[in-house]
Amino acid sequence: MDGGATWSAIEQEKQLPCPKCQGSMIRYDDGKLLFGNPNPGAPFDGKPKGARVNLTVRLSSDDGKSWTVSRLLHAGPSAYSCLGRLADGTILCIYEGGTKSASETLKLARFNLEWLMKGNDQP
Repeated sequence: MDGGATWSAIEQEKQLPCPKCQGSMIRYDDGKLLFGNPNPGAPFDGKPKGARVNLTVRLSSDDGKSWTVSRLLHAGPSAYSCLGRLADGTILCIYEGGTKSASETLKLARFNLEWLMKGNDQP
């Protein structure tokens, strides 16, 4: 580790599918990372694979080496998101979401780590 003086070649992280849309990542605690973004892995309501739909939050318990837990936060059109953590451990996610388009409304989801850990309910 050289503090960022040199970089490896850019690679796509295949465990975190992305429809070319801003996502969000935070460190929850030692070893645990949370990542949120639309999940373009499956068609949704006539929208093609790769669309900005199905906002998903994922959990890594090994500093990002694997992403073993995922939970659907918003079924339907969704886009930019931002994760945060309160002092009591509550997780917040503000995101764009709607029923017809991703930019219909801004929404705020509030959940805890226990809810996320019950995950893997992906479409």
